[in-house]
Amino acid sequence: MPKLTPLEDDAYSAAHDGVHRTVLEILRAHFGPTAVVQQQIGDYTGLTKSVPASNLAAVAAASLTADHARTQAGQWVRAARAEGTSWTQLATALRFNDDQDGDLAELAFETVAGKPEPLEKKSITWDCGTCGAAVIDYGPYERNPQDDEKGHTEDCARHQAAIADYDAATGQ
Repeated sequence: MPKLTPLEDDAYSAAHDGVHRTVLEILRAHFGPTAVVQQQIGDYTGLTKSVPASNLAAVAAASLTADHARTQAGQWVRAARAEGTSWTQLATALRFNDDQDGDLAELAFETVAGKPEPLEKKSITWDCGTCGAAVIDYGPYERNPQDDEKGHTEDCARHQAAIADYDAATGQ
């Protein structure tokens, strides 16, 4: 894992602690209070930490937590797209970096929509925060907002600005 900034380190610690608490809560909810036990910390008398009574059950609870985290992240990706966040910005938020193979914006899209098979076109939907229309987002593959996002109203300021930016960048 790359070296973290202090802010990233704090976020990493918060995520770690949150997942640990969530797994223990799932174990208690599913198996009862005996599913979590106290374990002594090192040689320190009286210092304990909560741990799963069954590591196998904890693996299942952690997997369930990860599944729900991915689902929630997908919902927030859709909300961010509705606000106008680009796939490139989402790639950064999803912690993709140049060490990965492929276009980072496309990797971000595929994280939510799935990787398309040959001749297949994946999509996600969201309601545009500017025009309110239901938008079908085909991802960043074509780079032309007229091809990538279908459903905006004709007078959607956000979509029109994206088209103007694309036209200017490509000389159209």
